[in-house]
Amino acid sequence: MNNWQERISINPHVCHGKPCITGTRVMVSVILDNLAEGMTPSEP
Repeated sequence: MNNWQERISINPHVCHGKPCITGTRVMVSVILDNLAEGMTPSEP
């Protein structure tokens, strides 16, 4: 398994400093919310 710290970045100039997937503006909280609602990792 890859190191999660290499995949998540926090930058005060991107998404108001919330944790995002490195190189994107996809917030980690959005991914976790979707998984909590039952979405599978293979769904778009």
